[in-house]
Amino acid sequence: MDFRMTDENGKEITSHSGPVTGKRHKGIMVFNGQNKFDPVSEGVKELTITPYLALPTDGGGVEFDENGESKELEFKGDSLQPVEFESFKVKIPQ
Repeated sequence: MDFRMTDENGKEITSHSGPVTGKRHKGIMVFNGQNKFDPVSEGVKELTITPYLALPTDGGGVEFDENGESKELEFKGDSLQPVEFESFKVKIPQ
């Protein structure tokens, strides 16, 4: 998951990727990311933040069985479905 951020004039605030970690907690994958954004211009009064999923276009993986034997996992990109999220606005104190 990532975020797109624009000011009230439609200017996009550039995002810089940061570290992301993931772990399984009670059967659910939980991810923690630390993206950084450029500072907003002076006088900006409101930001619109739009969450989105950056779906992979290729990849794969390896699975290990109980004997430690590995098996290649095929990338199944056609099984991934885009998700629409609602934007929200944040007012910047002046």
